[in-house]
Amino acid sequence: ETKAAVDTWYAKNQTSYSMKNYQRFEKLVKSVTPTSVRKKYEKPLAEFKTAVDNKIKKEKAEEEARQAELKQQQVAWFSGNQVVGDSRTASNETNVDSDVPQSNTVSQEKHQQTESPVPPVTQVPVSRTDGFNFKGHHFDLSSFSGLGAVPQWTPYIYQWTDDPSHYLIEKASNAGNAIWSVGIGDQVVINGQTYTVFNQMSNVVNDDSAYGILKSQGATITWQTCDYADPNSTLTIWFAA
Repeated sequence: ETKAAVDTWYAKNQTSYSMKNYQRFEKLVKSVTPTSVRKKYEKPLAEFKTAVDNKIKKEKAEEEARQAELKQQQVAWFSGNQVVGDSRTASNETNVDSDVPQSNTVSQEKHQQTESPVPPVTQVPVSRTDGFNFKGHHFDLSSFSGLGAVPQWTPYIYQWTDDPSHYLIEKASNAGNAIWSVGIGDQVVINGQTYTVFNQMSNVVNDDSAYGILKSQGATITWQTCDYADPNSTLTIWFAA
């Protein structure tokens, strides 16, 4: 019976690479008896762990590359503005130091008196509408399937492929800290669409009944995070439309 449970779980989740799925797979394998049968799962278990590690490394590398690109863009923007400022300064110094005939002096002074100062250009920050946004925070989206475990350090908010209207926010991530500022009446923007939170439930038991609760409020979108950092933690769920 235990072997059948392992086979059933593996057939359903063999490509759903996450640390939580690996831990579940490992626990199931350890319960298989006798030892001779359990050993048959050692290779699939090791391959699954390798795939999880590779996925985590890939996501981390992608985030580091994104941060590096953003930094390069910021440096390029700053350098461009500095060149413009230096050229204006040089132009002004040239006008002051040049020898001007006396007959033109009065005309130039009159022109300077009537010339309006050029207001400085203010860089207005552009609000992001892609990804998941709330209260000045922006987070890129990734996806998950199955049981839905994600790395603790993750920079992403995760969309559930089984039900794209639901999102998972890792408790230990930056998003997991920031999301608690969102309450009933607040708005979030997800991929250009604005939603308003109309309900929030805490201490929801993290079992099969949780999905029924997700759908019980008629929300257009929902998202969840753990109430505390523990695999068996209860959940808080936000409902928005």
